[in-house]
Amino acid sequence: MDIDWHALRGRSTADLIRDRASWEQAAAGVLFEGSELHQLTAYGALAWDGRDGVPAGPAHQWLGANLLCNAAPTAFEVAGQPAASIDSFLHALKFPEGSPERLACAMAPARVAREQARRSRGSQFTFGGQDILVDSPDHQALVAEAISAKVRQHDEVRRALADTGVARLTFPRAHGQRPG
Repeated sequence: MDIDWHALRGRSTADLIRDRASWEQAAAGVLFEGSELHQLTAYGALAWDGRDGVPAGPAHQWLGANLLCNAAPTAFEVAGQPAASIDSFLHALKFPEGSPERLACAMAPARVAREQARRSRGSQFTFGGQDILVDSPDHQALVAEAISAKVRQHDEVRRALADTGVARLTFPRAHGQRPG
């Protein structure tokens, strides 16, 4: 399959995620090139977020690379919807669009948002008046759009991302020694 890489570079992240089936196999090792792996951890900052008596040092604060964590308190707005963090935004989607519960969850710290939404599950949600199936390409595109908004709206997050260089960023699906 011939890929017009220049055309891909001009497309939004959300569109690339939504349409990835058309280029995913051919893109292996091209768009995400890099041999060095850096595990980014935010466990210390997560443990102390919103609590008194935070120990000194960067391991317990939202600084540097751990600002890339979905739970980092980096408020942003996507499609006119405010959120305190990526995690807060994602948990808020479990509540009806336009409801006070959705807004409260979106503006809560990540750990509070998780607690608020823990009993809310469904196979779809509504965003921007559109019904979206959970784990669908449209859902993944919305997540990409939210992350892109966070990066665009925070200089320190852009610096942290740039500091990763050519490292391939991974997300551990379960806590363990090896990233997922």
